[in-house]
Amino acid sequence: MSEVRADYDGAWKEGVEQYFEAFLAFFFPEIQAKIDWERGYEFLEKELQQLMRESEIGKQFVDKLIKVWLKDGKETWLLIHLEIQSQVDTNFPKRMFL
Repeated sequence: MSEVRADYDGAWKEGVEQYFEAFLAFFFPEIQAKIDWERGYEFLEKELQQLMRESEIGKQFVDKLIKVWLKDGKETWLLIHLEIQSQVDTNFPKRMFL
């Protein structure tokens, strides 16, 4: 019988998309201040997933890949990984390393 896995961090990931600027302002204020918010931003997880290959423990994806423009006009990409733990996981260090 296969184990059902709950998506505990799905709501956090959706929250990052809906409140991206506020998320950066709270957790990464120095980065948030350098972004040209008038130019907008673009989430690129689907593009990243197309490049990922299967690892030894299955598919692993970075949670958020976002293209932004800085105030100096340069395009840059941000990788944001959220991992919300609701219980002890002895494999957590290995999963984070991979």
